[in-house]
Amino acid sequence: MFLRSYASFTARQTVAVTRAARASQLTARHLAGRHQAAELTIRHPTQRRLKSTMAGREQQDHASSEMADAMLRLDMTMTEHGTPLSKPLAAAARNRRNISTGIQDHILYPGNPKKNSTLWIVDRIMEPQTIPRFMELVSSGLLPDGTQTSLPLPTFEEMMKMMEPMSTWAPAPYNQSDVSTMHSMSVRIGSHEDPTRLVTISKELHFMKSRIWDGIVPMSERRWKDLDLDHPDHFAIACQFIVAVINVFHYLNHNIIKDHLRETSNLISDHLKDFDEALNATRKAASPDGSYEHISVAGLWHEYVSAHYKVISNRSHSWVVEHIDRLREPILAELASYQPAAPGQHDAHQWNLTNKLHDLLENGAQADYVIFIPTDGYRGDALPAMEARPLTDEQSKRGFREEPIAWNASLQQRQADYVTRLRFLSRVHQYNAMADLGVVPGNLPPMNDPSDITRTARAQVTAQAQTRLELRGEPEPLGLDLWLARAKINSEHDSFEWGYVAYRLNHEHNEGQWAYFKERFEADSSDWCADVAGIDELRSLAKIHWLDGKELGIEDGDIDAAKKHFKTYLESESPPKKVRTEMFLVADGDAITSYIKPTVAKSGFITAVDADFDPNYQDDRIKHESPGYSGSVRVLGRLLWDDVGAMYQAQNHQLVDLWPLAMNNPALIYEGPMPMPILKAGYKTPNQSRSLTRTLTYLAVAGIIGNYFFGFTG
Repeated sequence: MFLRSYASFTARQTVAVTRAARASQLTARHLAGRHQAAELTIRHPTQRRLKSTMAGREQQDHASSEMADAMLRLDMTMTEHGTPLSKPLAAAARNRRNISTGIQDHILYPGNPKKNSTLWIVDRIMEPQTIPRFMELVSSGLLPDGTQTSLPLPTFEEMMKMMEPMSTWAPAPYNQSDVSTMHSMSVRIGSHEDPTRLVTISKELHFMKSRIWDGIVPMSERRWKDLDLDHPDHFAIACQFIVAVINVFHYLNHNIIKDHLRETSNLISDHLKDFDEALNATRKAASPDGSYEHISVAGLWHEYVSAHYKVISNRSHSWVVEHIDRLREPILAELASYQPAAPGQHDAHQWNLTNKLHDLLENGAQADYVIFIPTDGYRGDALPAMEARPLTDEQSKRGFREEPIAWNASLQQRQADYVTRLRFLSRVHQYNAMADLGVVPGNLPPMNDPSDITRTARAQVTAQAQTRLELRGEPEPLGLDLWLARAKINSEHDSFEWGYVAYRLNHEHNEGQWAYFKERFEADSSDWCADVAGIDELRSLAKIHWLDGKELGIEDGDIDAAKKHFKTYLESESPPKKVRTEMFLVADGDAITSYIKPTVAKSGFITAVDADFDPNYQDDRIKHESPGYSGSVRVLGRLLWDDVGAMYQAQNHQLVDLWPLAMNNPALIYEGPMPMPILKAGYKTPNQSRSLTRTLTYLAVAGIIGNYFFGFTG
């Protein structure tokens, strides 16, 4: 339960607090008498009355303050190592499964009990698309946060030398390498040539991590509303989405993973340093007087990595905290308005509400101290690697931290500082609130008093906000999502791909039904990023270019024929501009029906086809990581642009990578990120036979028609 239990969960504590408070009151009365004696020297009666009133208030405030401090000190003494409630409440929180309890189930190791049922993915901890994103910085000077680097940039011709072996252009002694710098960098990301830092993780963790890495929001606002995740009945599912984001950073801060990520970055930095030496030698040789501007692409690399880490961490933290806040407020309102049947202990409904608040507090705490990607030990960073540093004696205690905290590169130390600071500030705000209201130990309200419970809950929220501010500082403006900012810039180029070519491959429906389908589908799919300003040009390119298979001589349902036509169509004299070349859409019978006569199981989808898929060639990665993939995936129409389109724009997921999230769905539809385990074919959990949309709500259909746990209970 909440901090309410700290002062009065046993009779002994109540008596002790009362005695301390009485002592505080006696001291206050003594001080008050001295104030009153001083006021008697005032001769004017009006002044005397005014001063007397002010003194009385000061005395009362002083007494209340002393009482609050006495109660706080006693509480801290008695609960430094927790209370009898600490362990059972922590266990109950874990059993509710609404908080992150670590990532042990998401990493493949020999003893993992889920190793035979989970769909495992080989993870390159630093995502492969990091290299081309960095090259965009080298070319433009634009950092991920939208600012411009102050470091000098190489010329275009010099940048292109990164694609060539130094043996072909560098002066001696830098001309010994027969592989390009770009190749060396790519190998370090993770490959058969350098597999030492590859890690096998669950598909659900990998999927969310890849989205976050490229600045794609964990879940769009529209999708959150589609699933009605603000509804109290869906609280557990909403928490799972929040936990999925937190788990990504638990993973990236795990000592082994953090070290692997650091080593990858440092190896790339070393290759770039070699390139810098060769390039600067070339510049010096080309200068008549030997003077030249020094270039440090390795310095650009560290600047890029640091900025990228900061941006994706800040965006993820903002998303988590925003959704925690919106889930919390209705619970607090209900807690305040609910009236128990009789004074006494908390009833079942109050327990349920306060359990939810505890889960949100815990998720907020983990978000605060986990969602960072530090660069300690990186080339270019002043800090050495910090994760091996032991906790101080003070940090090793579970007690209370009275001094403000500061950021630390070590997750273990951030957690220790944060938890003890939050415990202290929570009690400070609780007892101050009690003192402000004149609540004294001998006159405590019942345990189930709504005002008292709500006051305590809000004290915790206030304390967490203060702790968060100390650790993280003021939140910075976020700007556009990374993928949106990149798409906005790239949309100016002729090579930009954004629209879709779509084929009608079913004619069982009449023309009126077809027109209705197109109207509903395009209205459904076009309603993306409605709350985002400054992307009108990108919106104007979000077009569906329809082709009728019948008019082209393609039989209904013949996707192979459509695939052949698609390739020739793109090479024709007048193909549509700025459309995707690696995939196209198909309106088959089921897709059309899903809009004309939607059901809970099949509502509003289109079939996306991989234009390059060859059923006669499937490498081992596809067989193991996307079993059963046949070259197409059903996709909710609402996800075409800011989900599927965003991932294609970021180059981090293709249809083959989306298939695992659809293959457990009864209608084989990709519905976006899922907070449930993604299982191998043939494995089902008791709830796996239903899609998330079916489990949650029918509202989406109607819309179309029209262990890192550290509790704070101790």
